[in-house]
Amino acid sequence: MVVALAVAGRSADSLSPCRLKHERAVPSLKRRNARFHENFHRFARQLLGGFLQRCSFNAAVLNETLLIATNCDASLCDMTSTRVVGPRLACSALIDQDYPQVKDNTMSYATTVVSRPSLALLSSEPWRAAMEFMSLKLRRNKPTATGDGHPVIIFPGLATDAKAVAPLLRHCKALGYEAMDWGRGFNRGPQGDVDAWTKELADDIAGLISPFRRKATLIGWSLGGMYAREVAKLITPRIRQVITIGTPFNATADHTNAGWVLRMLNRDGPTFDIALSRQLKKAPGVPTTSIYSRLDGIVAWQTCLHATQSATVQDIEVDGSHIGMGWNPKVMAVVGDRLAQPIKSWQRYDSCRAA
Repeated sequence: MVVALAVAGRSADSLSPCRLKHERAVPSLKRRNARFHENFHRFARQLLGGFLQRCSFNAAVLNETLLIATNCDASLCDMTSTRVVGPRLACSALIDQDYPQVKDNTMSYATTVVSRPSLALLSSEPWRAAMEFMSLKLRRNKPTATGDGHPVIIFPGLATDAKAVAPLLRHCKALGYEAMDWGRGFNRGPQGDVDAWTKELADDIAGLISPFRRKATLIGWSLGGMYAREVAKLITPRIRQVITIGTPFNATADHTNAGWVLRMLNRDGPTFDIALSRQLKKAPGVPTTSIYSRLDGIVAWQTCLHATQSATVQDIEVDGSHIGMGWNPKVMAVVGDRLAQPIKSWQRYDSCRAA
């Protein structure tokens, strides 16, 4: 019977009771899918709101972030995208590794196409950051104080303060270093003339590290990484190394999902003066490490890469969100390894050696 129908050009599948049942179930599946998107967006708003409040975002920034992060096109947040981006990362985030197998970047920046992270990545940022925070709390091996006690200055990202980098601060202190935040509170971005503002910041940092005999490590998250790099160029003799985390120093346009934050805080969007862009791309004259993630939902990962690598300049890839980089266990493992490098024999990160 089935063979005869097939020969006659009629689909046996069209007469299948299972097929008919599936076709009748399609409207029901669509309704369920719509409910999923509604619940997902509600959950994202609640979770993201809690994280941004914890990180001291002001009310205007908070409301705008919630609006952008949770009102994405449904096609970008379908069940397939959720399964690929969500549970896989959630499961991997719970697998705690003291020394993750990170990947050293070898791709030329010039050969990559740079674009803003997708709205799918942006909207999944808060709960991915939550999973990374959970993996930090559940890790089995706590850090031990093996550091040499040299000072570590940590610069927070845009529209955040010391609370956002508190887990990283505690981690560095637990390792035995004199860690402290940049001392300027809420990061609103550079004010007025950029060069004059940076020089003033460098003077403040020089004052913070003046009581210490040892040279300081500067660590910057996102925009804070640009501060770290530029300050290191101004007070190089007092700096040991620079570590940036999700910092888009190699950008020639606004390839981030954070430009609107600058506009809200300073009433001006990001500007890309050619001379300034060239200056930001230049690595400091000290060992420099850039930690980045291809799953970053805020910053285009390509803008976190140096145009050229050297014996003292390295880009290291980890898996994780942008919001959660301040407490990502993989980031902390790399930071711990970098801080432990002897000042006169700094070596590039090797995950095999670290393990």
